[in-house]
Amino acid sequence: MNKIIKKIAFATAGLAVSATALLPLADASALRGPNRTTFTLQEPATYVTFNSITNNPAVYNGTGDERDFVKVALQNSVSAMTESAKVTDGQEAYVLAYVHNDARSDLNLVARDVMSKFNISEKSQVVNGTNQLTVTGYVNSSNANPSSVYDDAYFTADKPFSVEYVKDSAFYSNVANGSHVLTDPTTGNGAKLGYASMDGNIPGCMEYSGWVRFKVKVNFDKTSDYTLTKQVRFDGQGAQDWKPTLEAKAGDILNFKLVYTHTGEGTQEHVIIKDVLPAGLEYIKNSTTLANISTKSEPNGLLKIDDDKIGGSVVTNGIDIGGYTNKSTAVVMFNARVLDTSTQPICGLNTITNRAKAITQNDGEKEATASVIVEKICTPPPDPDPTPDPTPTPTPDPTPTPTPPVVIPKTGAEFGGIIGLGSAVTAGAYYLTNRKRS
Repeated sequence: MNKIIKKIAFATAGLAVSATALLPLADASALRGPNRTTFTLQEPATYVTFNSITNNPAVYNGTGDERDFVKVALQNSVSAMTESAKVTDGQEAYVLAYVHNDARSDLNLVARDVMSKFNISEKSQVVNGTNQLTVTGYVNSSNANPSSVYDDAYFTADKPFSVEYVKDSAFYSNVANGSHVLTDPTTGNGAKLGYASMDGNIPGCMEYSGWVRFKVKVNFDKTSDYTLTKQVRFDGQGAQDWKPTLEAKAGDILNFKLVYTHTGEGTQEHVIIKDVLPAGLEYIKNSTTLANISTKSEPNGLLKIDDDKIGGSVVTNGIDIGGYTNKSTAVVMFNARVLDTSTQPICGLNTITNRAKAITQNDGEKEATASVIVEKICTPPPDPDPTPDPTPTPTPDPTPTPTPPVVIPKTGAEFGGIIGLGSAVTAGAYYLTNRKRS
């Protein structure tokens, strides 16, 4: 038995082997099963069972536990086998599985219909912040107990990814009979194994054990993205006159330009460009043109869009401008007329915002805008008839204050002269009266 173990330890599975072959278990959380009775090399099983010995150095996992039988590697080397391996885009990596019928050799118990089957996740999943893809390997046998055992290993990467089986890369190798070509173990029921031939029969004992190995190619997900911009100018202006906003008046013809640019790694098919023309602008039929790498043979590199042929327009159901790869660009242009500004909501300057969007199958929608400023001139309403001032209420003159009589002072000769004068006047009057009477 020791000779067999030693021979397997340095010639297993056709892999290059180094003295550092025994590696610690990289991921103790890997799933394996089912729960089953375990054995040792000194006390092997008395019935057909697979991968249940716990002290077999040939499995190269640092513990000798055959239940950890699925491995991945970045090189064709036993020392490179591990529970989890980090991969890069385009890299080829190895998947391996150890196969051992643990039945005691002197019992001559042969496992029947032995198959190796692998399930590989279609896409990586984010686990604890890492992109991880699970590889689950199975060893199945119609007369084994249990009839199927399984174990997991993992690939990880910095970006989302998938792997694909490399055609004709699958082999089964054991010490005594070398390598045998296998069918693809990742499809259907898997690949049939054996000993001298791949007939599904594997006797019990270490010398009949072996390794399944095959290659996969790593493909990082091709992330796709794009940008969309929009500008406007007056009809007849030059390339330097495109602007995000301009001022216009009723009757002006405007050119609108939408530029789609693919900025990702993948491909975007059937990109739709649609413009949402606002009130105040009128689309000019058959004015739409498309420029991209496919239209270079058209006059001026512009493909004119016939609205009737496509059953709509860029401002109704939009136009399909085709598919685009990284750094490719398409330019869509069309004309619109500025309508009478009397329908605008406010007097003075109004901003008409023209919105457009690109619609993609795998990267959603994006929007871009250009604006036109128009003036609505409003005639002010006439002034209303003036209201006459109310008749004022006359203010009565104030009642005059009576002037008091002058008081003549009674003093001195002045006073006596005045009295004497009065007496003379009175006497004279008396004299004239008396004369008339006589």
